[in-house]
Amino acid sequence: MKVLKKEGSDIVNRVLNVDGMGSIKGLYYNLVNGEVVESKLKNESIFRERVRDDRYLYRITCPMSG
Repeated sequence: MKVLKKEGSDIVNRVLNVDGMGSIKGLYYNLVNGEVVESKLKNESIFRERVRDDRYLYRITCPMSG
């Protein structure tokens, strides 16, 4: 996906509904000065919310350069 403006940031934000606790890892890419820069998804970008006993909701956001 190509997101050019901050208004389109909900496109790169995701919500995952998961059984049990798990770990989330990932990469995201930004275009910086005409070059594609790969970055690791940081823990600060992953939010875990307990829905009930063994169900969790993970909210993931990918920072945009700008």
